[in-house]
Amino acid sequence: MTAALVPAARQLSVLAPAFGLHTALISRVTLRVPPLGDLYLEDAIGAAAALWLAPRCVPPLAALSSPASEPSLPRLSRRRLAFLLAALGARYLLSGCIKQGAGWLLAAATPRLAAPRAWALATLAGHLAWVGMAVRLLGDELGFFAPRSAWLRLDWSASWLRWVLCGAAACVPAFELASSLAPSPELGLGALASAAPTITAQITSLDDGLAFALSVFTACASGPFLEEVLYRGFLLRALRQHMPLGLAAPASAALFALHHGTGPGQPTLPLAALGLVFSATFVGSGNLAVSILTHSLWNLRVVALSRLR
Repeated sequence: MTAALVPAARQLSVLAPAFGLHTALISRVTLRVPPLGDLYLEDAIGAAAALWLAPRCVPPLAALSSPASEPSLPRLSRRRLAFLLAALGARYLLSGCIKQGAGWLLAAATPRLAAPRAWALATLAGHLAWVGMAVRLLGDELGFFAPRSAWLRLDWSASWLRWVLCGAAACVPAFELASSLAPSPELGLGALASAAPTITAQITSLDDGLAFALSVFTACASGPFLEEVLYRGFLLRALRQHMPLGLAAPASAALFALHHGTGPGQPTLPLAALGLVFSATFVGSGNLAVSILTHSLWNLRVVALSRLR
């Protein structure tokens, strides 16, 4: 077990400073390109990363246009897949009720508790309830987290560094391009915090240290883990049994975006673009660790840049 963690630790020792350099320095550098005007260096790096990812993530056209079932993966009937999606949706709605209830209980039981801390604790309670219920459902119905489960393709000891670096870099132009195509001006990336999901904007405005730490843990650690398990590890692969990858990936990305809401400040199209990047890194690498880390770094980047600016 310890030996298996050594490769992960080595890669993290490179990933952490690379992320810090990209966020603190590269994201601020602009290049003068005569035909295009000013171009952010991170956009150029992201475009190059996307070019590296594309041939490695996009399977042959036959796989894009026809359903494909992994031989080791148990086949789910359409009825059972619909049941699991409905059950997950019900549990997600219930977790929202738990969050509201936790907020009311905290307000009643601890009236002196600072509002930001109460909000962070209530959000964490709802999120942990959602994590617990979703994990329990997938475990009971599919044996998802069993030691030799065909569903859980998660290997931290594999070589994932290049995949994560390129995936995280490609997220930037993907989000910006989708923001420019979004019908609402508020979804543009002129101000990253306003284009980010509302919960992230709320996190960056927190002055309470404990509330901020709890919220960052939810948004950048446990949240990406569960969402990648659900949308890439389960949903994308289940949908591929019934439709081509060219439809399954956008469908799972759309549901991923809708999961985060469609109200003001909720950039559905850019989030769907991020979902496609996460799907591409998972399909190409075959390892959930890649999409989990890519997702986590994106959320952490949004929080960090919003605080820096």
